Amino acid sequence: MKRIIFAAVCSAAVSVCAGKLYPEVAKKWYPQKLEKSAPKRFAGPFESGEVDFYIVHHGGNLKVTLSATRSTLKSGTVSRATVPQAFFVRFFDAEEFPVKKEFYVFPENKGNKDKSVEVVYPKAPAGIYQVRCAVSQSSKIQVDLKTEPACSFGVAPSRDLMLPTTKKQFVDSYLYTPVDCNSLKLHFYGAVGELYSLDGKMLKSTAGKKTVTVGVKPDSIYKLKAVNSWRGFALDGAPAILCPDIATAKNIRGSVEFAPNGRLLYHKFQVRNWKWMHSLKKDQLTAPPVADLKKLKKAFLDNPGSETLVGQSGMLSHAKYLFDVQNLDPKSQDFGGTENLAYLSGLWGIKGPFNPYYGNENLLNRYLLNVYYKYMKLEENGTFHTGWVSYSGGDALSTLSTYMPFYLFGKKVSEKIHNEWCDTIAPLIDRFSMDRVGCENQTAHWLVDMECMYKGGAGSVYGDMARNFASYLCSTEYNPYLRAGYLQENYAVDATYNGLSACNVAYYYAISGDPKAKEALRRIYDLFNLTVAPEVDGKLYGASGFAHRTTGSWRDRQWGGGTGLMKNELAGPSMKGLKTLLNFTSENILAGNLTPNGTPEINAGLPATFSRRGLVSGDSCCCAIRKW
Repeated sequence: MKRIIFAAVCSAAVSVCAGKLYPEVAKKWYPQKLEKSAPKRFAGPFESGEVDFYIVHHGGNLKVTLSATRSTLKSGTVSRATVPQAFFVRFFDAEEFPVKKEFYVFPENKGNKDKSVEVVYPKAPAGIYQVRCAVSQSSKIQVDLKTEPACSFGVAPSRDLMLPTTKKQFVDSYLYTPVDCNSLKLHFYGAVGELYSLDGKMLKSTAGKKTVTVGVKPDSIYKLKAVNSWRGFALDGAPAILCPDIATAKNIRGSVEFAPNGRLLYHKFQVRNWKWMHSLKKDQLTAPPVADLKKLKKAFLDNPGSETLVGQSGMLSHAKYLFDVQNLDPKSQDFGGTENLAYLSGLWGIKGPFNPYYGNENLLNRYLLNVYYKYMKLEENGTFHTGWVSYSGGDALSTLSTYMPFYLFGKKVSEKIHNEWCDTIAPLIDRFSMDRVGCENQTAHWLVDMECMYKGGAGSVYGDMARNFASYLCSTEYNPYLRAGYLQENYAVDATYNGLSACNVAYYYAISGDPKAKEALRRIYDLFNLTVAPEVDGKLYGASGFAHRTTGSWRDRQWGGGTGLMKNELAGPSMKGLKTLLNFTSENILAGNLTPNGTPEINAGLPATFSRRGLVSGDSCCCAIRKW
């Protein structure tokens, strides 16, 4: 029997204002003619959580080299857990198509301190070429850029402070304010900053840890004078692309793009997606008739495991709602939304006699429409939020419904659709692929996301990153919390939120087979088996008195996180007490029966709100493994 892993997770839609319309500006924006100027650059190296470079190239052969240097041979820690000294660099051409991605981990406590990665663009057309380099936290790694021929370039921190490597590195820098920008927020943390108009008038001066707001004019260039004393600085309200002169700032122009209707965007893939979305005809988006699932009873009974697709949390039972809720008005800024409709991918892609919607191309169109709608809101920094707050836990929580469908179906679509889909969802995981936070249930999402990208065909580099991430997350050598049998939550043990962590680690193991994840789960279950006891009726209850934030019915759901996935993988003491609540059969599902305690425990341990709202908002999760 072929093992099939089925997963569908719906997460909260990102709440970001859609880009405004500027049709008259858009008409003048293309084609861009670069302003000629002598090459000028800031003195390197550069330091931030991610450093993004914008290279002004006037045409001809181009060679770009990214170099990374660590100041020590030993990495640091994040919330007392050791992290690797690593970086992830991506090179893009003038159309912002990815040309190369490379992940590199410096050897521990020995070996080289420097690593260079280069890309050659033969006969490269004039335009802005990008290099984006994420750096692992506490790694003490700085990066620099070299181009042949010499080119001007701008540099920006992505969701983090820029940490000047010399006191006057950015004492003369320039930035562009897009047409929707009326004010800037300046944040100088242990640094001194001054903002000037080009006529030399100082508009604002700030120092210390204060955040100040200053009014600016749209579509303008400003001078920022930053003098570092001991920390760094950042800005919000416009892309924080710092340029060494006025000409470079005018050429990069905030990396702003426009859709044909004048909608302000920040990535060329968003423009390409907009054009595809608006090329769809009405008959390419028409939903199929809603099927009567009762007529498919025999198909469900003949395929054990298919019962997860029906019932309160089953996507097939909610097809009508999924079809009706989507915004299909091409004139609307929410075209493709307004909910997260990840389950549409399952309706299209799950093959079996029990799925009447399998292979319907209109459903694939509508699913991709929904993905592109969401990622139309991506900011220039590659995330859904502007500014300098680098904590990525909140970003991680809404990602599984993005990357799991790509894992399941990415290789089942055409090469063109695959590439466009991949380019759309890659920026967020590219930025935060190495991030760890104090709440590991959030961190563990990135592990699943990277493996999903790899298994969906995005490239072996994502598999390499997932293995490295797991080697640190799931290791007693690097993660001191795991020595006691738990993953960190808010700098301490937490009996409930470890269920969330374990569920993600279990899913990662289910699709990767990584033995490090299996061993980590064994340790977790061995510890928490000591905290549960059966009642006289056989039900298990877990202690939650020493856990923070959660109580009540979440306790045994969270304590058992991932056990549905691991019950056939871990035997002996690790499964002691992990009494299976999965007594659902096709007969019970079709009859409308629930488990004895009245809850449909067909998930892998995540809390679920089984409602129409939950189905699309992220309150529900269905994550099961079956042999079909």
